[in-house]
Amino acid sequence: MRTPTRPLRRLVPLAAAVLALGTIGATTAIGDASAAPTGREITKSWNTIYRGECQLSNATWKLRDNGTARFTGTLSSTDTDNAWLMWADVRNKSGAVMFRLQNVRPVNAADTGKFVYNIPRKNDGFEFIADAVFDKNRFDDIGKMTLFSRC
Repeated sequence: MRTPTRPLRRLVPLAAAVLALGTIGATTAIGDASAAPTGREITKSWNTIYRGECQLSNATWKLRDNGTARFTGTLSSTDTDNAWLMWADVRNKSGAVMFRLQNVRPVNAADTGKFVYNIPRKNDGFEFIADAVFDKNRFDDIGKMTLFSRC
């Protein structure tokens, strides 16, 4: 009986290409803050925060088990041309700082731990959305968060 080696030889490169494409698609989302969550999520929220002439309300960080995080909140100011600066430390269940969230679109590439929003007009509410990344292997250790801010 003859073994069909030729058709098999043609399938091997095709199978390798399909596997490579599947691998590429699976790895491109790593570290991408817009990637869909893989399942679990931790939400941390704060009461209204006042700093100088500025106010942040509905402040919420959502940390996902894929190593991405998203901040949402509403900023307002009693004066024009203010800026809100914040950074967020993530703590373990004992309260020790594990890491600082890293901004995926930092204003200054040398300081990825800070998040900045310019408030152009007074007395208007501005939606503040920021994306961050962290080591997904630390997700199960997350306990508390500390949010630092200035105006």
